[in-house]
Amino acid sequence: ISMSGIALPDSVTEIGGGAFQSCTGLTQIVLPDGVTKIGSGAFFHCTGLTQIALPSSVTEIEASTFQDCTSLPEITLPDRLTEIGAEAFRDCTSLTSLTIPDSVTKVGGNAFAGTPWLAQQKQNNKIVYVGQCVVACRKDLSKANIREGTKQICAEAFKDCSGLREIILPVDVTEIGISAFEGCTALTRVTLPEKVEEVGYRAFFGCSNLAQMVLTLDQLSMSQRMFQPNAKTVELFLRVGDGEPLDVIASFRKEYFMQSWDYPKEYLVPLEPEDIPVYDRLVASGKYEGFQMNEDGRIKAMLLRLQDTERPVSEEFRGMFADFLSGKASKVIKLAEKEKNAAYVHTLISVGVVDGANRKRVKKHLAASDLSELRELAEKLDQEPPAVRPQKGNGAVEQKYLDRLRKVNARGV
Repeated sequence: ISMSGIALPDSVTEIGGGAFQSCTGLTQIVLPDGVTKIGSGAFFHCTGLTQIALPSSVTEIEASTFQDCTSLPEITLPDRLTEIGAEAFRDCTSLTSLTIPDSVTKVGGNAFAGTPWLAQQKQNNKIVYVGQCVVACRKDLSKANIREGTKQICAEAFKDCSGLREIILPVDVTEIGISAFEGCTALTRVTLPEKVEEVGYRAFFGCSNLAQMVLTLDQLSMSQRMFQPNAKTVELFLRVGDGEPLDVIASFRKEYFMQSWDYPKEYLVPLEPEDIPVYDRLVASGKYEGFQMNEDGRIKAMLLRLQDTERPVSEEFRGMFADFLSGKASKVIKLAEKEKNAAYVHTLISVGVVDGANRKRVKKHLAASDLSELRELAEKLDQEPPAVRPQKGNGAVEQKYLDRLRKVNARGV
């Protein structure tokens, strides 16, 4: 479509998605006061556009709004702008001058990819900020102390920053984008601020040396999508309280997680008596199901089952823990063989699930496994004394928890 210049009437309050898409003859446009939103792809591939005036009323620029506007050299974004969509200025290959207000709190992935402006910013700054967001960094960065007031770590902001050893996130961060730290192979520890409500998929994929992460109870359910299923063990330290000093009260090793994509929602954690109040809070939050044995009982562990309607529990593994308690280890062993990871079975044994009542049957299943690590566990059972049965009088308490466990495992999530 060929048009050179256009002035829109004052009655216009929104530019719809794709409104001027591929108007390659359009060179300049003035948007009237009162426009608050510019829709997705509104000026996509307007390759002749050299000048556009945005009114102060604009608060949102959606995805790909100015993508591929290859002749646009500069733009001033209005002071009330809060959100810039994904790829909004991608491949604006002439864009060298960009004025962005501090009011911006959310920036979509690759919003400025392929622009000379971003290349210059990365050359001049180790960390590139857009308003209250981190959008990119230099690949030679070794330590990132994110400035106070930052709200968002954008998608791929630190991706493949292989020398990054330390990241300090300020208290106001609420979102960590998709693949934000993917490939940061030197990163060893991360503390998530308490206000973080969203962590994108693959946020820490490929962080091969990441050993510890500190997070809150509410953030625990996001941890499964942060890491690769076969990643190195990561200790997840929980802390409790709003605004309280850091209090590490339990460690959740990733090797205890169910790694199967068919069953990605189980945590089995050795439970010490002092951790029971923490467990109770997890279950009370309504985001988890679980069980625990009394302090003097046979089992001292907690199982947290994440509520996940998108990935229902696979029928082939339903009831596996109740079965294991009675000596029917086939389901647990089948999962371990499928994932080629015996750590989960090892944890079950280490917290006292195997005793004189089921020891013989469990050992038989382990010894017949195709997985060498499981066969080794069968041999270790001969070397270790069986778990001690609870003292007389505690049987009713133990039975209550066993019944509860069976009910938990019997129903879907």
